[in-house]
Amino acid sequence: MIHKKGWLRNMEIEKKLIEIVKEILGDLALTEVSVDKNLVDELGMDSKDMLRFILGIEENFNIEFEDEELDIEVLSDLSKVAEIVIRKTL
Repeated sequence: MIHKKGWLRNMEIEKKLIEIVKEILGDLALTEVSVDKNLVDELGMDSKDMLRFILGIEENFNIEFEDEELDIEVLSDLSKVAEIVIRKTL
């Protein structure tokens, strides 16, 4: 049962991350946002969008990113961001 609860929690985190991205992109989110989409390469987020994304995550999940976690290769991958949020909210 613990495994199932963990899986549901992970899905909730991923869903919230997608909501944050959609809020930032607004009408520009013409393509479907999902955890397997690259935020920069596929969805066209720029540096201002990424900053808003980071701040949105910190605010919504009450966490702070460490400097070493602020890597564009990691932050542009929603599944990797979800892993960081999960680890920080345990």
